Parts: sequence; structure tokens; C-alpha cells
Amino acid sequence: MFRPDLSCLDPFAARFIRAKVRQLIGRAGFTESDRPDLLQEFVVNLFERAEKFNSTMASWEGFVVVTCQNHFVTILERCSAQMRSRDRESGSLNAAPRTGKRGDIGSTIPESQQDRRTGSRSRSHEEQFGVAHDLAEVISTFPPRLRELCRRIMSGSSKAAAAKELGMSQAELYEVLGRIRSRFEKAGLRDYLK
Repeated sequence: MFRPDLSCLDPFAARFIRAKVRQLIGRAGFTESDRPDLLQEFVVNLFERAEKFNSTMASWEGFVVVTCQNHFVTILERCSAQMRSRDRESGSLNAAPRTGKRGDIGSTIPESQQDRRTGSRSRSHEEQFGVAHDLAEVISTFPPRLRELCRRIMSGSSKAAAAKELGMSQAELYEVLGRIRSRFEKAGLRDYLK
């Protein structure tokens, strides 16, 4: 296997580049087999930017850190853009399924697939009813203004919009949300907070 020679770099730069590559492995589809290419890419990027290094403005170590960190972010953004590319799409989820069924392809995907992708799990109807009942019970103990804030947020308003409609400042909103969170946590509903 090809191993890039990092002996052309000072020990700090070599260590830092190895660390950044180690952080990339396992992210954005990178595997251990990508390590040599990533190392080489970081070294080339550092050499290309080294001509802009000014020792009166920063230390070499600081320059290496900023340059490598920026390249790290650039690599992740590039991978993310490729994943979102329209070229990867084989069709729209809004298209009609080939099976001849009514609706669209998106409606044929079971919830368990979305749950696996997002790392969440759907609650049964009984669980949803229990959560709604528990939330309503806790909210019923709130003063009227807090109850109204909760009602507006639960009906789809953003926190900021609900607070504005109720004449709350941003500072007051944060203080009130902290009190609401505390009450839900005391009631054992921490898992249902966003």
C-alpha cells in the first residue's frame, strides 16, 4: 500500500495532518483505504499555501492549524455537496410507483426506514397518547401566560414568533423556556423536550 512520505514536513505539521486525517476516516464515506490519498491531499494543500505564510503575522504552528482545519472543512463540504447532487438521484419520491399503485414512491417507504436513517423510532399510538396526556397534565399547572406560550409552540409557531405575539422579550423567552424545561424534567419528561 502506498504511504505518503511526511518526512518533508516538520514534526508538528506531520502530527497535525495525521490527526486531521484520522478524524476524517469514518466520516463522509471515507475509509481506511482513503488514508494515503487524504494525507497527500493535506500535504499538497499545505505546500500550496505555505508561500503565503508570514512569520510576522503568526507562528508556523498557528498557520498549519488554520490551513489544515480550513482544508478539513472544505473536504467535508465537498463531500456533502456531492451527496446532495442531483446527479445522484435516480428519480423523485413524488413520482408514481411502477407497481401501478396510487400515490407516490415516498408513500411506499415504511416509517421504519426513515427511523433507521434518522436514528429515531416511532412511538405507538398508545405511547403517543400517554405522552400527550403527560404533557397536558404538566402544562395545566403552568400560569396562563406560560400555558399560552406552550399552546402556540405546540400548534406550530416558532418560539420567537410565539413570544413576540405574547409581548415577551428574547431574554424573558429564554428565562421562561428554562422554567418550562425544568418543570418537564421534574415530571420525568426530559426525553420529549426539543
